[in-house]
This record gives sequence, C-alpha cells and structure tokens, in this order.
Amino acid sequence: MVSPFESRLSAMERERALQELSAHLVEGRLDAGEFDERCMRVGAARTRGQLADIFLDLPGYGGDVPNLTRSSAQLVVAAGMAVVALGLLLLTGSWWWLSIPLCAFVVLAVRRRG
Repeated sequence: MVSPFESRLSAMERERALQELSAHLVEGRLDAGEFDERCMRVGAARTRGQLADIFLDLPGYGGDVPNLTRSSAQLVVAAGMAVVALGLLLLTGSWWWLSIPLCAFVVLAVRRRG
C-alpha cells in the first residue's frame, strides 16, 4: 500500500500549491528569489511528500497533503499539556494546573496571528 506521502500529485494540487506560494509572496513571507525557487520545486514535485517539504517553514498550507507542520505540531503539544494538566487537577485538586494549557493556547494563537 502506498503512503499518502508517496501518492502522485495532480495538476490541480500543483496549481493550489502555486496559489498558496503566491499568497505567501504577497504577505511578505517569501522574497522573489525564494518564490521562484519554490515554484520550480512545485513544478518538479511528483509526490505529495515532495510538495509538503516545500511548505514546511510556511504557516497554514491548505493542500490535501497530510503533513505535520510546525503549527499543527504545536497544537498537538498544547493538547497533550491539557491532558496532563487535567490529570494533575484530578490528582491534586488544584485548579491552577489548568492555566498551563490555557497559556499555551493563548501563545499559539498570538503566534499564528503575528
């Protein structure tokens, strides 16, 4: 069985990736040189994994590639902290443990906007 990262790309997926790169260029995350280089990599990409690698350092890739980007990894860590804090609340009876994941979610929200 082929993993999602080894699946071949469609023309529509490449077009969507180019649109996303254009948005990052307009927003100032990429300069013209980086944009050109990444566009060439999109054209040369054959698999979803190769396409996902192009976006690893950019937020919010909306393609159908199931990748664990930095922002989603941060959410996984924050959710894990919430579970640990809930466990500590039940063990100790102190509600202050719940402030840990709350702070983490606030920090993540501010970082995603800024």
